[in-house]
Amino acid sequence: MINQVRLSHATNNLGVVVNVASVAGLLGIPYGSYYSATKFSVVGYSDSLRRELQSVGVRVACLEPGFAKTNILHMPKFSKTSEFAKYVESKTH
Repeated sequence: MINQVRLSHATNNLGVVVNVASVAGLLGIPYGSYYSATKFSVVGYSDSLRRELQSVGVRVACLEPGFAKTNILHMPKFSKTSEFAKYVESKTH
């Protein structure tokens, strides 16, 4: 898909790619190493892509929102008793 974006916008010199990661992509969070690792990869991918597409005028942004209280903590693998869930809960109050 990115190759298609690159080709279609190369002649127009415009376009924006927006990826969404997390603040966990900028600093590791306790009990969430796997989550942080996936978010670090989105941040790194976005940075590399930004450098690749800069010459054709396509901008790349990566949003890294902070902690937000969402239903993800109600999923079985993030039970309220897990250390990860407790940590996130402590940051969203």
